[in-house]
Amino acid sequence: MIEKAKYIVKNTDFEQFNNLITASQYLLLYKICSKYLSEGMTVLDWGLGGGHFSYFLQHENIETHGYTLDENPVFINYLSNVHVVIGTEPKSLPYADETFDIVFSIGVLEHVVETGGNVTDSLHEINRILKNGGHFICYHSPNKYSWVENYLRKFTHKYTNPVFIQSHSYLLNILKSTNFEIVVNKRYGILPRNIFKTLPIIISNSMLITKFYNNLDLLLNIFLNPIGQKQYFIAKKQ
Repeated sequence: MIEKAKYIVKNTDFEQFNNLITASQYLLLYKICSKYLSEGMTVLDWGLGGGHFSYFLQHENIETHGYTLDENPVFINYLSNVHVVIGTEPKSLPYADETFDIVFSIGVLEHVVETGGNVTDSLHEINRILKNGGHFICYHSPNKYSWVENYLRKFTHKYTNPVFIQSHSYLLNILKSTNFEIVVNKRYGILPRNIFKTLPIIISNSMLITKFYNNLDLLLNIFLNPIGQKQYFIAKKQ
């Protein structure tokens, strides 16, 4: 799995893949994908962003669609096999009912309020465009109790996310008006990742150091899970 991250780091200029240790924060996502993705599926990368996740999906030979509100998506040249739609409407999606097997939100759901949308409307739309039995995979959402987030807020008066997708009960509350069932909801990521973007590449791209850092993160997560930086959930359309 870590070799996959090394391939992406070596072959792209995506900010998220500036180095191997930073890129490794998505290894869990790739592991999730290996369980839920299968040949012949049609999936949506909702909130394309820089395109790094769509880049991964196209290399998995999955029919991939990307939706973005960015008028000039960066690194679009990397996404030769992705059907990209540049939208203008924050509350509705330009797809027919029951189009997709999976809809992915990679660090997007908590930001919809910034574009004039809201979480509930977005969940209704995602539910509408999913096939019956399809999955909504929401990854890299901030945890309200993240030690990093709370440290930044308290001591630097800065924050990285305007909204917190925070707990299982909170998720049940925002999903109750849709036909979703939560399958998985877990926190992860004790150790920070983006700090390695400024370190010498011989350190941040070292396979040995990366494996040590990843294993330490997994070990700490056993004991410090409630204050992990991020969480993901998988919801199934009934």
